[in-house]
Amino acid sequence: MEDNLSKLRTEMLQREVDYYVIPNQNSHGSRPLRSGDRRVERVASGFSATSAVAIVSQSTLHLFVDDEDVTRAKRYFLVEDQWTVLPVGLEPWMEWIIKNCLGRSIGLDSRLFTHLQIRALESSIQHHQPAITLKFLDQIMVDMFWERPKDVSDSIQLVEVPDPWSRVELLRRWIVSSRASAALLVTPLSIAYVLHIAANPLPESYLYIDHSECALFSRLYSTNSKAGKLIQRLKDIGFSVRPYQDVYGFLHHRRQEGVKAKQQAKNQAERKRAESKTRQILGINRVCRLLQKPGEKPGETWKVSESLRFLIKNL
Repeated sequence: MEDNLSKLRTEMLQREVDYYVIPNQNSHGSRPLRSGDRRVERVASGFSATSAVAIVSQSTLHLFVDDEDVTRAKRYFLVEDQWTVLPVGLEPWMEWIIKNCLGRSIGLDSRLFTHLQIRALESSIQHHQPAITLKFLDQIMVDMFWERPKDVSDSIQLVEVPDPWSRVELLRRWIVSSRASAALLVTPLSIAYVLHIAANPLPESYLYIDHSECALFSRLYSTNSKAGKLIQRLKDIGFSVRPYQDVYGFLHHRRQEGVKAKQQAKNQAERKRAESKTRQILGINRVCRLLQKPGEKPGETWKVSESLRFLIKNL
């Protein structure tokens, strides 16, 4: 553990992170946590708690736990006195950062925190301590130095239904009604429901749905016979199944495609407006040839109503 902790602190120095926050939650907001998601437990010498947050610096280790876990945590760390145990009820970890991290940078694995948590921390810093800098990391640093166990579902299968696309089509109609381009489901329970999967539980997954594509990004391991059969069955039905780690690259690519499509639509609209204006000008020119020129006497060949004169004059 000490060797991994030293490596983590070296990585923090390289990334210019003074305090690194490790929550006891995963990228999908699902409970209970599987062994691969118990990052606080891995860093805190195996101490397990349902709700906990660890904060690591170059010289200190702080562990925030629920009030009922404080006594057990303090007993656990009697030998390893480098850990300071604090009850969440007395001082939440966000308040502790505001009070103790003046002028420091705080490293956060953005995939492990909810949007509400990030917004709450940003708001507190803005109002109380703007000198604190938040750094959102593109990689979960704990997983770089502590081996992450693989989670394999005990039971997983596709439920046979008359129309396996029925719930996907419902979501697509909701996307259209919401005036959105796509939806990304992150909760394994919701994904299992949409795809008619019976799993105990479904491994970490993302499900991307737009008007033309439905892609599942999952930690389903094809080496597992049950998972392999499920993957093949989903592909046979028409779903796209991709590696879990490809989701962010895929989203970036789709975003670029969306930007390109919007620019093309904008250029096309501008061309249509230009063509319409050109036709309008040509039409005015043709009509103006029929109008009376200065010094010219009225004739039978150019009669134009007063309303048409007024319209052309005010274009």
